Amino acid sequence: MSVVAETERFTLRPWTSEDVEAGLRVWGDPEVMRYVDGGQALDEDGVRRCIEAGAAYFAKFGIQHWAVERRVDGKVLGCCGFSLWEEGPDLELVCHLAVDAWRQGVATEAAGAVIAWAGANRAPVTIFGSADPSNTGSLRLMEKLGMTFMENRWFDDVQQHEPLYRLSVAPKV
Repeated sequence: MSVVAETERFTLRPWTSEDVEAGLRVWGDPEVMRYVDGGQALDEDGVRRCIEAGAAYFAKFGIQHWAVERRVDGKVLGCCGFSLWEEGPDLELVCHLAVDAWRQGVATEAAGAVIAWAGANRAPVTIFGSADPSNTGSLRLMEKLGMTFMENRWFDDVQQHEPLYRLSVAPKV
């Protein structure tokens, strides 16, 4: 298993075929998915395809929505990582967590780790993020991370306007 980043509580790593059950707790949960890709929860085959697509994306671009694994017991709580923003080289921050991981600082810690990873491996880079306007947790997360509100932008994939945030990451000197 290749580790992308570690924090005090979490390891971020690529998803594997053994993570389907964990993926179902995230992408198979309608409560989580109401904020993701128009709200469609995935079944087991959909989660398998998602994990396979993530591996292919990682092989091609060196980024993905990495598994957030709790270090103390190995439980996967969700994902945090990047997609290319509008064909790159900029990145889009993505974080999806199982409901039982909400409101515990998981997203803040994991997103901070992947932003640090981007600073070490992709800088200079601009990181964008957006969220459903009713997803106040994700909006607060982007502000906590130091991302700056840019505008409300229409997104065709979810057929709605969403707040768009941005963060510029420079190489560490």
